[in-house]
Parts: sequence; C-alpha cells; structure tokens
Amino acid sequence: MEKGYSPKRHCRDSRHPLIAVGAEPKMVANALMRTRDHDSCTDFTEYYNELLTTILLDRIGFPLADSGFCNETLKSRLENE
Repeated sequence: MEKGYSPKRHCRDSRHPLIAVGAEPKMVANALMRTRDHDSCTDFTEYYNELLTTILLDRIGFPLADSGFCNETLKSRLENE
C-alpha cells in the first residue's frame, strides 16, 4: 500500500474507502479500499455498477457524497437513475 497523507499517523499507510451502507439492516452493501493518493471519484463508476448488481436501484434511497464527487458525469448519472 502506498504512503499517503495522514495528519495523525505521518508516513504510514492510509486508505480512501468507498463504502455503501444499508439503512435497515445496518450493514455494508459494498466497499472498496483504495490508497489515499486517489481522488474521491476514482473508480466510482465501476464501484457503482458493482453495487447495482447487489442492490436493486429502487432500493437505493439517498446517496451521500462529498464535494470530490461533484462532476457532471457522476451528477447526471445519479440524477437520471
């Protein structure tokens, strides 16, 4: 694993995960552990496609994401589904 920025653990391995969590029951539906040197939206399309093989689209309520996911491709995909 590559070294990345970690304010509390300098020069140690760090991760930048993508995690989908179900509301009820509270469980992880999909997870992807990436190294910290990735942008937020790196590998998101593949991750989301894999998630849709596990969970039906009508069961996904409200996706939460930070500003790192704010690009036109991702926004239009989520809005159109």
